Amino acid sequence: AFQGNVSSSMTRLHLLSNQTGTLQRVLSNYLQDHDISSGLARRVMQNAKQALTEQQRNISEEDVELLKLVSEPLRVDLHCELYQPVLMGHPLFNTMHKTMTVVLRKLCHMAVSFMNVSQGDIIFRHGERPSVAAMLFVMEGQLRYVTYKNDIVDVAEGQWVAEHVLWTNWVYHGMMGAETPCKLLLLDAKVFHELIRDAHSNELNLGMYAEDFLSKVNATQRELRTDVGDWESCQESVESSKERFRVTRTESQQPRASAKRQTVHARSSLNSTDRQYSSTSSGDSASRLPH
Repeated sequence: AFQGNVSSSMTRLHLLSNQTGTLQRVLSNYLQDHDISSGLARRVMQNAKQALTEQQRNISEEDVELLKLVSEPLRVDLHCELYQPVLMGHPLFNTMHKTMTVVLRKLCHMAVSFMNVSQGDIIFRHGERPSVAAMLFVMEGQLRYVTYKNDIVDVAEGQWVAEHVLWTNWVYHGMMGAETPCKLLLLDAKVFHELIRDAHSNELNLGMYAEDFLSKVNATQRELRTDVGDWESCQESVESSKERFRVTRTESQQPRASAKRQTVHARSSLNSTDRQYSSTSSGDSASRLPH
């Protein structure tokens, strides 16, 4: 039986090797037939080889047939175990883990996707708008960010980029490329807003957090703004919004205001684009302007 298993494994490896070689030859012929420049052709081939290697090393969920038969609640648990540790590196999501557990679980299950990039790939450039608005988390590898003033910032595993897309219509303020092969986790901004719209917490108000986050961006000179996240600044925004929400709830419970439902409107603007966030004493919600 052992010899049979070894023989079967060797056969699969041989078939996989042949298939990989065939795919690479077809791609190479395509690039030659269309007179693609040698520099670009080399990058395309390199990216394709990396993608094949990554596919063989990390089996994607879509390729695991039995997972499609697993119950929805179990797949939610699976996604939480896989993705929560990545998201919780950010102070806001770490706080949501304690105060909005259900919402964070849904985010892990419904709003997460992945992107593999090759060394030298450009992820975005200064002045571009995201084709699909998503916050980026570095899971593996290292990115290199070039600011508007041409300063270079290395972005390593555990860091994040472009949180701004969660809170406003954002235009990238620098250029981001891959210094090494990278695996990125993408948090879809549209799904994020759909899931937090009716979220409630007695400690955290996402609208107030967004207002504090954007006020810092607006207070920064345009040429000094960055797409790269800063842990300390985000932690300060979390603590500030929690304190403001606590004060608001306390005031709303005082006798003079007890008969009236208080509403706090936080309106933040960036690059002449307004987005409104509203919060009540019973919870919080955030709404995106239509694109």
